[in-house]
Amino acid sequence: MSRPFRFIPILLPSLFATAAISAAPEYDAARPVLQQTCFDCHGGKKTKGGVDLKKLESEPKVASEFELWSKVQEVVQKGEMPPDDAKTPLTEVDRKTLLSWVDSALDRVARANAGDPGPVTLKRLTKAEYDYTVRDLTGVNLQAGREFPPDGGGGEGFSNLGDVLFINPQQLDKYFSAARKIADHASILPGSGVQFYQQRIGLRGPSQVKAEVEASLYRWYQEMAAPHLPTDEDDLREGDYMLACWKWKYKEITGVQSLEALAKEAGLVSAFLNNWWNFLQNAEPKSRFLDLTRVPWIALPAPDPQKPREVPVAVSESTKAIQTQRRAWLLPKKWTVQRAQQDSDGIRPSGMETELHGERWVNVVFGDLGDGNKGDWAFLENAEFKRKGRFEGYFYWLNNQVNDDRKALEAAAASGQALPNQKELEERIKEGSALLGMLGKHPANLPIEAQVLVVQAPRILRLPLPEGAQAFKAKGRLDLKHPDAEFATIQWMATGGPPPNPSAIIPGVLTVWKRGTKAQSVTMGDFNVMKSVFPDSLERRLEEVSRNYQRGGKGPSVYYFSDAQLEALLNEQQRSFLKNRLVDWGFVRNLTIPKNREGEWNEQVLQH
Repeated sequence: MSRPFRFIPILLPSLFATAAISAAPEYDAARPVLQQTCFDCHGGKKTKGGVDLKKLESEPKVASEFELWSKVQEVVQKGEMPPDDAKTPLTEVDRKTLLSWVDSALDRVARANAGDPGPVTLKRLTKAEYDYTVRDLTGVNLQAGREFPPDGGGGEGFSNLGDVLFINPQQLDKYFSAARKIADHASILPGSGVQFYQQRIGLRGPSQVKAEVEASLYRWYQEMAAPHLPTDEDDLREGDYMLACWKWKYKEITGVQSLEALAKEAGLVSAFLNNWWNFLQNAEPKSRFLDLTRVPWIALPAPDPQKPREVPVAVSESTKAIQTQRRAWLLPKKWTVQRAQQDSDGIRPSGMETELHGERWVNVVFGDLGDGNKGDWAFLENAEFKRKGRFEGYFYWLNNQVNDDRKALEAAAASGQALPNQKELEERIKEGSALLGMLGKHPANLPIEAQVLVVQAPRILRLPLPEGAQAFKAKGRLDLKHPDAEFATIQWMATGGPPPNPSAIIPGVLTVWKRGTKAQSVTMGDFNVMKSVFPDSLERRLEEVSRNYQRGGKGPSVYYFSDAQLEALLNEQQRSFLKNRLVDWGFVRNLTIPKNREGEWNEQVLQH
């Protein structure tokens, strides 16, 4: 192998060793090899490449021909010489003989000329060199050297000459000060080791260290998960995920091999499909609101064994219906029902509104959330309908309309002729009169406004509408003065279509309760579980992933990544960061490190 002192040839010839050094006894063994294999091309009349080895036959002169013999060493080691078509090939024995001599001869010359280069000043770093070095070591540009005295210049005008870069007491003091400043920017933790920051860290208590670790984990989860989670504009494809889970549930019939194969076939995200499966076929986490999705999915009929690859119409229609009710909680987009629910405390009125498309009746539904109707009393007020682009007071119109209908019926009766719409008028008079009879009357004889209805859930009010009505709106308000108001959990909504069951949870409709009650706590507990499984935005999906470090690396959410799922998307460096930061979190989460773990902390730090 080549030797590390190949720079020797640049020294002056006067420094070379004597010829006696280079003419070692081993040369007598190497000379015949050179004569037999090299001199034909590199000696006498033939000197290929300008290399004449024959002139060195009697005395190799290694010191003065160091570069030449180094080249011989290199080409013989690589097998480039002698060439394949040489008259006399080089045997392995001869090759070892030649290289043995060349190696030892070059080493002797190198050692003989490795003398004392003379006095060398032990120089310090310049201000700029110091800052560059600190930046390379810490990864941040702290510019600690700017407090140092100016660097002196030599006669040649350079500030980095060794003879002028000596250390005086003032310089040494500045070095110590800079070291303390740099240390103030360092954080030392058992998993992450030493980390330097642009901002000053300084001395910190357990709370600050915990906050640092939490903040870094939070940012890391956000940055790693964001590119892979669905955005607010993406189609969540709930029905497709439920259908794939149905196929997996009946895999003995459908012949499906794995959830991963199903995800690939349907263009779904494998991790999300696994999450959907875990949610649908487990009773946990418990929530009445989640059961609106889980229970009907469980009830889906099995596939036909005679048509294993065919999805029954009942299954496809049911999954679409479940998807519709699931999405109802996420409307409207800017301020979803899920987001508004936390403020639905009964103190303020809550509106209801529906568009109409030729309907002559509107259903105003008061639901009891399926948990009984104790305290579920509410006011219906500010009822209006839209006609010809303008809103009009509903009960004012209804009162006039009922009177007009009665007069029309009386006139028809007096003339002995039946009206073509007589049945409609009779029905409107009946329903309208009942509604008007409720106005301004409280069951507890409490004073209320004349245009207000008091209703107890579960109940559906069927309100007649004028021809050409375009929309209906009203406000509902919880009766907080009712003696049972603390038990209230009530929903209200209006629709021109078929009304939902008022004795069950109505998907996508706010639940109103009295603040600070057990009813609120139980209801919002169930509701928040649903929100954690089905967050309503990318921001909240990221929040669920960011909580992984607090709950062992996994959670209940569907469009979500556990630590194991997320690591499969990352490179080794990113996985290493998470592993180290979780070690940090294991030590600092409880603020006080147990005595029996202090040694472990130190051992972890020393590993870095």
